[in-house]
Amino acid sequence: MADFSMDEFYRGDSMNAYEFFGAHPTSDDDAGIVFRVYAPHAWQIEVIGDFNGWNGWNHKMNKINGTVYELYVAEARVGQLYKFRVYQQGGNVVDKADPYAFHSQLRPDTASVITRMTTKEVFHDAEWMKERTKCYDKPMNIYEMHMGSWKRPYGKSAADGAAQWFHYDEIAEDIVKYVKENNFTHIEVMPLAEYPFDGSWGYQVS
Repeated sequence: MADFSMDEFYRGDSMNAYEFFGAHPTSDDDAGIVFRVYAPHAWQIEVIGDFNGWNGWNHKMNKINGTVYELYVAEARVGQLYKFRVYQQGGNVVDKADPYAFHSQLRPDTASVITRMTTKEVFHDAEWMKERTKCYDKPMNIYEMHMGSWKRPYGKSAADGAAQWFHYDEIAEDIVKYVKENNFTHIEVMPLAEYPFDGSWGYQVS
């Protein structure tokens, strides 16, 4: 990827690392996936998943630039599950979810899911952004909100008993009413990104 800079990534300044790391389809028919993961201290890493029976002996990743492991897997497809099998310097072998996964299994399962990111959200609020107040000379009271625990649909559950959640458009009216009644001026929504562990409240994002 021409516009991705490892120097910016090392400094913590990269805004597009997700376009480089993770699992990325290489064709329009969802066949063939490039996997990349940052693991400078790993002795070896294999990609394991539905496409190889969770046996990575034939899918050992190649170490590039000393810190990143990479592998193209022709058999991998969008929708399949995967993890990275990490061989640590001390001899331990651990299976890890992809820290840059675009989709994860619902607990208690922990695998990453190969997902195609096909669209980028187009915002239409340029005029509002231009005219909005910055609150430099007004009181500001921010309500930090975790959508998954703030409110849930009553009596609604999945077949496996897992709790279900509202969509953004379903909860918007209720949350706006609540913050106005309690004199908040702004809402901070956490998180907006996919994350693998509900208990983290989104601090553990991809």
